[in-house]
Amino acid sequence: MKTLRIGFLIHLMDAGYGKELFDGISMYCHENGMQLVVFPSHTIDWPFGKYGYQDAVLLEFIKRNNLDGLIIEAGTQSSFCGKEHFEKSFVNEMRPLPMVTFAVGFDGIPLVQGDNGHGLEALTEHLVSVHSCKKFMLVTGPVENTDSIIRENSVRAVLKKHNIELQPESIVRGNFFGSSATSLLEKYLEEHKKLDFDAIICFNDIMALSTVHFLNEHGISVPNDIIVTGFDDSFVSSFDLPTLTTVKTSLAPQGYAAAKKLHELIRNEKADTYEEYSTVALYRQSCGCIKDDDFSFNAYDEQMRKISWGKEFKRLRERRGLFLEGDFAKVRDVVNVMLAVKDFEDFESALEASFAALEIDKAAIVLYDKQIENSRTSKFDIPEKAKLVYAFSSATGFKTTENVEFNPREKFLPFSNFDNDVTAFMLKPLFLRENQIGYIYFTTGSFTGSIYDMLCMQISNALVSLKLN
Repeated sequence: MKTLRIGFLIHLMDAGYGKELFDGISMYCHENGMQLVVFPSHTIDWPFGKYGYQDAVLLEFIKRNNLDGLIIEAGTQSSFCGKEHFEKSFVNEMRPLPMVTFAVGFDGIPLVQGDNGHGLEALTEHLVSVHSCKKFMLVTGPVENTDSIIRENSVRAVLKKHNIELQPESIVRGNFFGSSATSLLEKYLEEHKKLDFDAIICFNDIMALSTVHFLNEHGISVPNDIIVTGFDDSFVSSFDLPTLTTVKTSLAPQGYAAAKKLHELIRNEKADTYEEYSTVALYRQSCGCIKDDDFSFNAYDEQMRKISWGKEFKRLRERRGLFLEGDFAKVRDVVNVMLAVKDFEDFESALEASFAALEIDKAAIVLYDKQIENSRTSKFDIPEKAKLVYAFSSATGFKTTENVEFNPREKFLPFSNFDNDVTAFMLKPLFLRENQIGYIYFTTGSFTGSIYDMLCMQISNALVSLKLN
């Protein structure tokens, strides 16, 4: 019996948001014997980084290769190109493939989303009523992002009720990445010479944590001088110092629900067209509700009841430093071994060492017949000729280094060894600067997505130095 294969289109996997959605989706797939393929494609019209746009070639693989269904994180995917363009250029091209989306809905496609309003309204009310905040800065997402729009409206509604006016210059438009928050705050500080605010409300945890670090570097204490809050309740929000006041969104359950809906569609069963998950505010050290030396519990909920850490979470918190040190050591070792590659034999040994260190138990590397220049403004066409140069599976002992030619427009790989594996794979393009080299299809372990991004960069560099295409 053929194993169902579903795809998950996400912008990146190194953010807590994407990782938690992935956890829920992969749990459902594992329980129901389905294979998951993750496509971390950034977004259409991705404006950041000189070569960040190169990941968008993955959209062409989704269009051209057979999937039984697709889950789309549509909020981030439409952040820069807008909903209408994303629908026209991608979503409609995928019909009638069964699909489910997060955050942004499209006609005829089931939608799963968190309630952006309640939790942030409760948090804003808390800042005004409990902490007497009157001057606010908002660090939002992109202008076109639906979640960001709803969150901004929620904050404005509460402030309006208290006759608090937001000044236009106190709203800075970020992109949900920490670097955007710090650069915008730096610019604001240069222009205004000070940050005269009681609270900075950030529309996700990554920007909030970066904001806290920025303020600390400039001698501004959180929460004593300025309160900082986030959104998502990503795992790291409970680890950073101070721990972060935020909004819990139940992302893993949303991922699980989306996978369940997609499975129902694939089986031609009736699936609810809409499912919403409530959000709740959590109060921690960054708003002052918990003292900076108190780690006896995780957070207060909206009724100011204490939420415990839980045994597993407490153990992970205590070992955080050890985890980081071990992760950095593995990254260093991967970089060192890849930089030492002189020939294909070295490359093969480097791959085996890197895959073992980063818990990758299945992988395949495909190279195009020749490097393909791909500019930011051009449309990438998958070539008709490619060759598999390396593949392995630690579970079965399968391994090949033969150059197997095939047409990547028709399928990911020229063999069926991985087809029935009930696991999660990731497809990542291999590129150097403006040139697409090929791609890697692999399983991931417990590391953050940015570490696997780094591995792909090192593999790309090694392949180019060996002049294999």
